[in-house]
Amino acid sequence: MLAEQAVELYCSSLLCRGALGEAALVIMPTVIIASTQERSESAESENLLLLAALTERGVNVRVEAWDAPEKVAGWSTADLVTVRTAWDYTWRRDEFLAWAKHVDAVTVLQNPLAVMEWNSHKRYLVELARAGVPVVPTTLIPAGSPHDPLGPEPVVMKPAVAAGGRGAYLGPGRDLDGTLADRLSKRDVLIQPVVESIATEGEISLVKIGNKCHTQCGKSRRPVASSCRKVMGAIWKDTRRPHVSWR
Repeated sequence: MLAEQAVELYCSSLLCRGALGEAALVIMPTVIIASTQERSESAESENLLLLAALTERGVNVRVEAWDAPEKVAGWSTADLVTVRTAWDYTWRRDEFLAWAKHVDAVTVLQNPLAVMEWNSHKRYLVELARAGVPVVPTTLIPAGSPHDPLGPEPVVMKPAVAAGGRGAYLGPGRDLDGTLADRLSKRDVLIQPVVESIATEGEISLVKIGNKCHTQCGKSRRPVASSCRKVMGAIWKDTRRPHVSWR
């Protein structure tokens, strides 16, 4: 989708030589990939793939940390800013959304500001359930709120603003009551039942762009023992089947 948008920007910026002669001006579109100050190997590998794809299509593209100021990153000089590997937003959501609001005001932001505001807090799971979308049953407990004991059954507890399994716990509810109280002193928390198939079969994530499913990948659990709980992460693998026709 991003590459297609960049190509459209590129094509729309060309002055047709056939109509305007040999002196026609060609303006190359500029795309900025928003990342973080601290780079990781996984983030760099993602960014490099996109950099190569856009460069091949004639786009001026570069990577900037999302929290770099305007005078350093030049957000307003770009035709398009796309958020890719800004994973530290989960610790600084308010700052991140303030930055996104600035970028949205000066250029094209992808994904749109409204989408990032909605999608960066997992209350969207509760909203989806209310709208009749089948999701894992989710209880949202706002920060500072009183809560009932979680009980003996195993549950998953996670921050409402998080990514990559950060700060997620799995265990008997009664063992997590103390942790829940501590987390609620600082942030909103989600409580969900344990879905056993995630541990045995993993999850399938579909990548859908527009009305077309482009790919799918399997996400399996990567548990790390930590006292009485398990901190949940993920391992990704490509599960596409060549004979499947994506529509």
